[in-house]
Amino acid sequence: MSQVESTKELKKVAQTIFNAGIQAVDPVACLHRHIRMADGNLQVGKTQYCFKDINRIYLIGVGKASSVMARWAEELLGNHIHDGLVITKYKHGVPLSRCRIMEAGHPVPDTEGVSATKALLELISKACPKDLILCMISGGASALTPAPAKGISLKDKQEVTRLLLDCGATIHEINTIRKHLSQIKGGSCVVMPTVPVSFH
Repeated sequence: MSQVESTKELKKVAQTIFNAGIQAVDPVACLHRHIRMADGNLQVGKTQYCFKDINRIYLIGVGKASSVMARWAEELLGNHIHDGLVITKYKHGVPLSRCRIMEAGHPVPDTEGVSATKALLELISKACPKDLILCMISGGASALTPAPAKGISLKDKQEVTRLLLDCGATIHEINTIRKHLSQIKGGSCVVMPTVPVSFH
């Protein structure tokens, strides 16, 4: 095999590996592997939800791929969806028929993200024990849902985010700090229908 043929073969193998990697993390492909209709009911992983036992289904999504994921869920569930809201990055939204889309700043959070987070909390606070909330969460969700902790402003969070990005912090390091500056991240949020979370 000549050097030219060898180089072409290596490029072909590299392209195959690249395509396989893209396919492995494709959001819709991932959903297909874990969510489906089974015997007329919703199967999520190993858990089956019987529609007759569910009062309402809320579909929510947060992240850069969340609107694409929500569109797939809308196609799967159709009229079973009672209401929904998706928060995604600017220019990443796709048309949805049953969910409202709100776009916000990423990776630096902004006021639109604050408003969208409030709307999301208001929506899920309506859920009752017999309701099901189906969540579509992808990369970017943390930045897109700013809910500054008490004593911290949005401007503070923006400055911290910029400093972390400028110093080369990893996404794990950034998210570790973010959850300590937030009312809703890291398991901090307790949303009850009569006890709304408020922030500035």
